[in-house]
Amino acid sequence: MSVVVLPRSVRVGWIIVALALVTLTLFVLGWSRHLSLCIAVAGILSFGVASSLGVASVMVQESVPDAFRGRVISLYGLAFTGVMPFAALAVARLADVIGMRRELPMAATAYCISGVLLVQMLRTTSATNDPAESARNVWRKTRGSFQQTGAESQITGHSEVEQARSS
Repeated sequence: MSVVVLPRSVRVGWIIVALALVTLTLFVLGWSRHLSLCIAVAGILSFGVASSLGVASVMVQESVPDAFRGRVISLYGLAFTGVMPFAALAVARLADVIGMRRELPMAATAYCISGVLLVQMLRTTSATNDPAESARNVWRKTRGSFQQTGAESQITGHSEVEQARSS
């Protein structure tokens, strides 16, 4: 079995398409009064959300050094799934106050604004060819006066013993 790795520009483009799908379907769900249309749009909405989450997860994994990948992915998953119950409470409360027909276009607008900000961030970071190397450089620049840890030695490829010998 072979795995096809899409270039970063294609993945950023796919995230843009998925963001557009989610935004448009939320607007349609807010305005529609036909059950059959809502069912079809809900299927498109779930496809857009699922595909954007998959691509985003891959992009997070590729941009993190190997030594930190497990930690970062677990925090990514915790942040995403940990926010869901609170977001559901907020959306339900807002829908009770103003109604679902008004709330869904507001959610679509918020999703669109956050998506535009995300895409701008992705486009500014896509100039580097190797995101992992970029993350290593950021780590080296920001470590400041911190002592070198075992995780850092995995990133730089130098153990503490080797560094002590060279000094």
